[in-house]
Amino acid sequence: MNFIKQIDRINKAHKLIQTEKTGNPDAFARQMLMGRSQLYNLIALLKSMGAPVKYSKQKECFYYSAPFVLELSYTLRVGGE
Repeated sequence: MNFIKQIDRINKAHKLIQTEKTGNPDAFARQMLMGRSQLYNLIALLKSMGAPVKYSKQKECFYYSAPFVLELSYTLRVGGE
């Protein structure tokens, strides 16, 4: 997977978790256009960055158990300068 697509996926997952709009793991994986195992790899990546990701069985969604700020961006510059 290319670098830009990976950053976009991380940002999308972060926004869904932050707003608690992930749904259960199957629904979250579908929203992310990936399988469950890929989803759990993505969650593990977020956790390795310090994200306090938890899952609520009661609400059936992933959430952050403490405030967490994630800012990932990229700049693509094409040209000779």
